[in-house]
Amino acid sequence: MRIENSHRGFSLIEMLIAVGIFAVIVMVAVDMTLIASNAQIKASNTQAVQDNIRFGLELLAKELRTGNQYQILNICTTAGTNEEIHFTGTVGPRVYYLRDDGIIMRATSAVTSSAQCSGGASDKFKPFTADEVLIEKLRFDLRGQTTGPTDGQPMVTIVLGVSARNPKPGLSFSMNLQTTVVQRLRDAAP
Repeated sequence: MRIENSHRGFSLIEMLIAVGIFAVIVMVAVDMTLIASNAQIKASNTQAVQDNIRFGLELLAKELRTGNQYQILNICTTAGTNEEIHFTGTVGPRVYYLRDDGIIMRATSAVTSSAQCSGGASDKFKPFTADEVLIEKLRFDLRGQTTGPTDGQPMVTIVLGVSARNPKPGLSFSMNLQTTVVQRLRDAAP
């Protein structure tokens, strides 16, 4: 009579191969999850920046369209010399826009460049863009300012360079936007 051993197990080599295959499958699954998570974070950052900058740019364009007497100046900011646009708004006060420390700032009270250079105007300016948006470039190009029968409407071209503030490495992006706004009403001749 022969007795068979019914309690046979796996050999050491079989166990190592099974554990190795399982480890590879787990690593691929974790890697795919991280890739999908990073893609979601990048898409979310991109959408947030696009929504915020589109909203801000539309408000700025609307104010420019209904304003008049545009002026562009180079002024001092915490980041150095920068470009500022100011104009008379629909209800009368001057409106000021500039880029300072990666944020578009807005003010509706008189700001002199000497006060801005000495830091005395910082309390008059309020942030216009959201914290997650980094404004890398803000430039204004003004055309059609001379008055007369052939002057055309005054227009301002706004050029923006934006990105997400503090994204994870490898998830950053940037985009450039440009729009031209034509003043709705002509400036009165002096």
